Amino acid sequence: MLKHERFLYILQQLEQHQKVTPPELSEALDISEVTIRRDLTELDALGKIQKVHGGAVPVSGRAASFQQRQSIHTSAKQIIAEKAKALIKQDQVLMIDGGTTNLYLVQQLPLDLRATVVTNCLSIAQALGGYPRVQVIVPGGRYEKQNDVLVGADTVKAFSETYADLCFLGVCRIDAERGITADHYEEAQVKKTMIRSAKRAIALADIHKISQSDSFQVAPADLLSVLVTDVAPTDARLDPFRVFSITLL
Repeated sequence: MLKHERFLYILQQLEQHQKVTPPELSEALDISEVTIRRDLTELDALGKIQKVHGGAVPVSGRAASFQQRQSIHTSAKQIIAEKAKALIKQDQVLMIDGGTTNLYLVQQLPLDLRATVVTNCLSIAQALGGYPRVQVIVPGGRYEKQNDVLVGADTVKAFSETYADLCFLGVCRIDAERGITADHYEEAQVKKTMIRSAKRAIALADIHKISQSDSFQVAPADLLSVLVTDVAPTDARLDPFRVFSITLL
């Protein structure tokens, strides 16, 4: 396979899966991992991808849109949503961050739920329109179309003035050492405020986001109360988080 054909395949896989690794690409293309790593380095230098520990992800700002991401890793999101909804009780105040996994969570909530939900994600607010006993509060702010969220000073102020029982974070990347990170500065500030304003912070992240990091830190990992993933809590890939007082689901 010619180099430009490998490049095209790598970019197609990134668009579909949001992350690629040398072992997976090596097996799929039947070439050495050394060649794959060289390709990833070259694509990174060209600004086509972003190399991270263990592989590569889309370049910040070029990731799939919120609507496109809804059809990626759907089974993982269903598993995470099913686990996460068990944490919600009647009559709580909930902060629900943007993210397609959080949208899956909302879509699985029981219709008789009584709650107040503060969310900066318009798709999530709309999805809650069919819940007669859920009060929905949407803060002001600047609309970030790519991720379907409101950001900025008004958004941060609204979350800082709310005291929630739980906040559900949409996680871009999470690493035991570097903590929770995001690829947009303004979104990182919103997420940071949500954590500070809730009794318990819950991160929803499929395994592809674990042990990865982005440009802007949201918070150290040990500020989380719960980390919900699509794998078993005993999975070895979660071992770095066991040193913290985090419930793994």
